[in-house]
This record gives sequence, C-alpha cells and structure tokens, in this order.
Amino acid sequence: MAIDCAAVFQALPGAVALMTPDLVFADANLAWLHQAGRSRDQVVGRYLFDAFPGSPRDPAASGARHLEAPLRAVLANREIDTMDLQRYDVESAQRPGQWEERYWSSVNAPVFAPDGHIALVIHRVEEVTELLRAASRPDGSGDARTRETPGCPEPIRFPGP
Repeated sequence: MAIDCAAVFQALPGAVALMTPDLVFADANLAWLHQAGRSRDQVVGRYLFDAFPGSPRDPAASGARHLEAPLRAVLANREIDTMDLQRYDVESAQRPGQWEERYWSSVNAPVFAPDGHIALVIHRVEEVTELLRAASRPDGSGDARTRETPGCPEPIRFPGP
C-alpha cells in the first residue's frame, strides 16, 4: 500500500507549516491555515513576515524578533527548537487593519535533504490564547501555580494538582 504523504500532511491534527530556510512558506496544512485564518494562496510562496507582519501596536517588533530567533536557531543548530509561549498579534482576516492579541506555543524542526542540507523547517504551532485567558481568570480556589512567561503581560496561573 502506497502512502499519500500529501494527504497525511493535510490530515494532521496539529497545525503545521513548512518553510524554506529563507522563511518562505512552502506549504501549510488545513489545521494551520484554519488557525491562522488565512487561505493557502495568502501564505504559500510568501516570506513569513510579509504574510504576517508585526503589529503596529508593537513598534519594537518584539513579537517578530522572538519568532524569528528560534527559526534561525533551527537553521544554525540543525536541531529541534521549542519556543517559550509567544505573544504575536495577528491582523484579523475578517477586519483588515484590526489586530487581535494572540499567544502561541511553537516547535520548529529541520527537514534534511538527502545531501544533508536543511531543505525545510517544520513550524508546528498551537494557538493558546483562550487557554491562557482561562488559566489567568481568578477562580477563587487559591490552588494554582504561577508561571512567568516571556512575552506574556502577566504571570500565568495554571490549576494545581
């Protein structure tokens, strides 16, 4: 039985995009496109920060810097890189010009060509905005862990055991 790798990629339950070493989108699966609120035509063939420019609410472009550094680390170190939770606001697809605060958990991994060079970077993301909002709501239980997370405006509370 032959395996249709393209169909498997599209059916993955996690949100995955493939980028070239120049950070140009080579492909993205349906889960990633849904999570990003974009169509394949809006991302494939585009440079990461052209497809997702930094928010004008972040004049220091810290979100872009914090996203680019781990991607470059994958290329330099030739190994998987797991990012800290990252705030990266995204322009609304339904309301151009309006930006939505978003938090992401990402893992980036190299894909090696037969000759050993890095052909692609896998960019697996999970939007965790609602999870963080829910975890930071005061619930009155007093039984929670607090975690300082770079890029997040305040400590995040996680329910304790």
